Amino acid sequence: MRFALVALVLATSGTAYAQGFCRSCTVDRATPIFADDPNSCAQACFCDIDAGERFLFWDRRCLPWAIEAGDPRDVTREVFRTTIARAFARWTNVDCGGETVGFEVQESSEPAPSDVAEFLPGGGNQNAFIFADDWTDRGYAPNAFALTTVWQNPNTGEIFDADIELNEQRWRWAICPEGGCDSNLVATVDLENTLVHEIGHFFGFGHPSAGGDDLSLWACSRPGETVRRDLSLQDEIGMCEVYADQLPNACSFEPRSFDEGCGCRAVGGSERELPLAGLLLVLGFTAWRVRARR
Repeated sequence: MRFALVALVLATSGTAYAQGFCRSCTVDRATPIFADDPNSCAQACFCDIDAGERFLFWDRRCLPWAIEAGDPRDVTREVFRTTIARAFARWTNVDCGGETVGFEVQESSEPAPSDVAEFLPGGGNQNAFIFADDWTDRGYAPNAFALTTVWQNPNTGEIFDADIELNEQRWRWAICPEGGCDSNLVATVDLENTLVHEIGHFFGFGHPSAGGDDLSLWACSRPGETVRRDLSLQDEIGMCEVYADQLPNACSFEPRSFDEGCGCRAVGGSERELPLAGLLLVLGFTAWRVRARR
């Protein structure tokens, strides 16, 4: 196992804890790790294997994605497209001992069939990227940057589909300079910074319980920052530990469908607001919902 000493995983009575990086579980806890500090950015990273909970993962080499049919308000469709591709590459190009993990990711020729996060067992699904200007009407926390919903098999943890929604109602989106955007006057969020975080959830990773701002999956962020565009060593270790030498050889970019039903579900993470200068990121499962950043 690569990086076994760094990416230590402890198992006690069937309960698994990850150090350095966190794997999302079929149950969405998305809660602070310190009970006496509900505003903590350190999140509980816990999966009770003995109780039948499972870690989330893709068992598919080739992953299609699509942008909703409507155009973004703050950036062009082409900028949106190229930024998604660049954010994916941060994760798929991780060096695992001289090789990448082997994912192939490409945009579908057709737009996403819907402007909401959904999974239809009968087919027509895409891993969708959506700007939402009706954010609060969808029941999401007003100050969240984004929300990832991961549709999965609750019995195995296999991911079937993942949709990423971006809050266009509250925030202005941009490609910030390397040093970040000045958000003192306008609440501007860097698109790539947020997408790198959300795509980490797409691949089945959750908010870590320790590590701080240098981790792309850290639960809190501030408008205008760009520090999460680059993965930390812990983020890279997680990608290699979970996926290196684990993906099937077969490759298909056809959208996933289950004519007989998939048994999949979506678990909703809590939409708490934290009194921080940034935004909390929430994670979404079964569908598991990964909370948007504050």
